[in-house]
Amino acid sequence: TEPKENNLFDLNTEALRTGAWCLLAALCSCLDTDSNNTTKAPSSLANVSLGQAVRTSRIDASFLTLTLTKLRALINSSEVPSDKKASLSSTSRDCLRVISKMGSFVPLEDATACFSDLQNDLESLNISIDIMPAAVSALIALTKRMCNDDDSRH
Repeated sequence: TEPKENNLFDLNTEALRTGAWCLLAALCSCLDTDSNNTTKAPSSLANVSLGQAVRTSRIDASFLTLTLTKLRALINSSEVPSDKKASLSSTSRDCLRVISKMGSFVPLEDATACFSDLQNDLESLNISIDIMPAAVSALIALTKRMCNDDDSRH
């Protein structure tokens, strides 16, 4: 059998990883995150908000920040071949895009830790330039989460 590390970069695994994050981003985009948004396209989900969907599904949004932490560790690991890091970087960008939409549902402790890590990465320029826009968007969403006193949203 193949070592577990190599399975992370198998073409099927990479495709599944990319597809899963794209699907989650698409679902977030379909759901109205702002009830005053009048520019949304009509859809069967038009009357469902992202907040309603998250609360109804009882999703624990901490998986977003935990995934990002694991991705950062793999990207910074000397054990991961450099030719595999582009795939991890792309997945990190996809994860950050979802965090920028769902950051208000991340548990406060996880949001604070992720904010600190992202802020440090951006300040030290320890992040690839193609990820920076998604990182800044995620940082904004996490800032809003940390400023929200109502901890009942997650």
